[in-house]
Amino acid sequence: MALSIPSTVPGARRSQQERRDETQRKLLDATLQCLEELGHARTTTTEIVRMAGVSQGALFTHYPTKAALLAAAVERLFSELVRGYQQGFAALPRGDATADVAFELLWGLFNGPRLAVAFELYVVARTDPALQRSLQPVVRQHRATLVEAARELFPVGAANIPDCEAWVDLLMCAMEGLVIEGYGAGPVNGPALAVLRRLMLSALTQGTGTDRDLRESRHGAARENRS
Repeated sequence: MALSIPSTVPGARRSQQERRDETQRKLLDATLQCLEELGHARTTTTEIVRMAGVSQGALFTHYPTKAALLAAAVERLFSELVRGYQQGFAALPRGDATADVAFELLWGLFNGPRLAVAFELYVVARTDPALQRSLQPVVRQHRATLVEAARELFPVGAANIPDCEAWVDLLMCAMEGLVIEGYGAGPVNGPALAVLRRLMLSALTQGTGTDRDLRESRHGAARENRS
């Protein structure tokens, strides 16, 4: 009987799509690394392809402009950060998945070097129309994803906030503003961050009256929906 050999065995030839995906992954990883380590001003396509180990021709085959490449890298970054936040929250020990901890995890992401890449590009886009056009659909989709994630993680609080989408936008923009201000003013945002924390805790604990494990609130909402 003849045996079929899976295409994924070691040494098997990769398909054209697999090679394409691998090249894109290398380019996006290299772009994010360059932006994080060098900043936008020193991130050139020459440096990106050198770090990725591909040719200039391969870069422009997949991304016809530098703006398109930067936007794709930001899209990849957002996806990784949202997934990491959700996984980190889900992995918390029982009783620790509270609104206060959710705030701390989120602020940690905003203060990290990875998200600083996106903030820098936002500022660059003010005077770069091509980058602005490429970033706008990515950022809008990211905002929609964040609203969906908030509703999934915190269903009770979200259900009790009349304008949940606007509230999520306000939270994200406030954190972005505090981080960007810190680039120039230094760590002076403590009082404002404390106010923002109180607002978030107040909103997320509506309908429960307590900052208990939010996964229990989610399970309770699911049971109510089934009944």
